[in-house]
Amino acid sequence: MKAFFKELRAVLMGERDDIRERFFCVISLLILFCAFLGLMETLPFLKEPLMMVNLLILFLVTVVALVISVRFRRVDLAGVLLGLVLLVIVFPNIFFLNGGVIGGSAIWLCINLIYTFLMFDGITMYVFIVLDVVVNISCYFVAYYIRDILTPLPSREAIMFDSAFSVIATGFAIGVMVKFNIRTYSEKQQMVELQKKELEQLSDSRVSFFASMSHEIRSPINTIIGLNEMILRESKEKRLLLMQKT
Repeated sequence: MKAFFKELRAVLMGERDDIRERFFCVISLLILFCAFLGLMETLPFLKEPLMMVNLLILFLVTVVALVISVRFRRVDLAGVLLGLVLLVIVFPNIFFLNGGVIGGSAIWLCINLIYTFLMFDGITMYVFIVLDVVVNISCYFVAYYIRDILTPLPSREAIMFDSAFSVIATGFAIGVMVKFNIRTYSEKQQMVELQKKELEQLSDSRVSFFASMSHEIRSPINTIIGLNEMILRESKEKRLLLMQKT
């Protein structure tokens, strides 16, 4: 357990290179926090125990996904697992068990779309987008035509409280995710700028080195050439050869 928290801290502090792993850990911790608040929020008004079971499932699956990501470095598998549980089980159950559009449960349906756009890329993202749209439309369709499936909130106060809680919680969750992405982008920009300055300094050092070496090499060479010219000018070997020929 201690090793897990140590690795989790390393991920959150950016000591690992995988940005998606760091982002997934932030989302997972945020979901755990929201699930805990959801449990606290539903206790005063909840008459349907399935809501608590739903939130407990969310809590446990998020913990499992977090372990898969941090301990086994399988962030893709962890992201898909958590995304499917949110999409197929958690948010539809919250919608039907919390009064449908009456209250704040409908707001939670948008969280999975945001999660999809921020967490996935390529074909996985498009598959989840299609699933998100199908599930969301199906929830509204079923709620409209099969009204008995909805579990209404017990009072007007419960409806107002649930709506206020959902608005604050979803706003907080979206804000944290957006803030994290902005901060990550800023960190990458700072890293790029630092690397750019280091490359410029390296280039300047190389130019200075070659200029200095060129000067250091050219000076003794010029001296040697000058000495050779003086030696040749004063040399008597050419005159001795001419005398021998004559």
